[in-house]
Amino acid sequence: AASALSELRRSGAALDLAAFLLTTPNEISAALDADPKPWAKSPRKLARRAMDKADGKLRLWGEKLGALSDDERHELRKALKTVRYGAELFGQAFEPEAARVFCKSARKLQKGFGALNDAASAALLPMPEPAHAAATAEAMEWCEAQLPSERAATDALWERYLKTPAFWRPPA
Repeated sequence: AASALSELRRSGAALDLAAFLLTTPNEISAALDADPKPWAKSPRKLARRAMDKADGKLRLWGEKLGALSDDERHELRKALKTVRYGAELFGQAFEPEAARVFCKSARKLQKGFGALNDAASAALLPMPEPAHAAATAEAMEWCEAQLPSERAATDALWERYLKTPAFWRPPA
């Protein structure tokens, strides 16, 4: 298995697969009409396009960060997952250290949004048997009390993410 993975990396097939997974069916159709194998010419170009698209969607959600509902914040987290997983897949085609730093920032941010989603979801849990109601209420109060500090920490992680260089973009 290790030698097969190594061969995938050497051949660029992993980049082809990652690009395909991050591309919509309409984009694939249009690309194939224009050029039957566009990714073979420039996997880095395709990786840049896919990462710019995913990162752009994430940043659109981020512009409204303070006003997002719990459901919208969950959508932001899903967009962040797309960016992070794309970065982990495409990172091999760029400077490894820059990709590692970017992925670390995205991973921490994803964890922060996960904590916020967990706290928000706690309020939606069904109430337990009366014998456990007091303990459940105490746990829910604790989750609610954590929200301001979790939001502040996640806001700081967001600001750090915005300052983390996008490894797939050429230096200005």
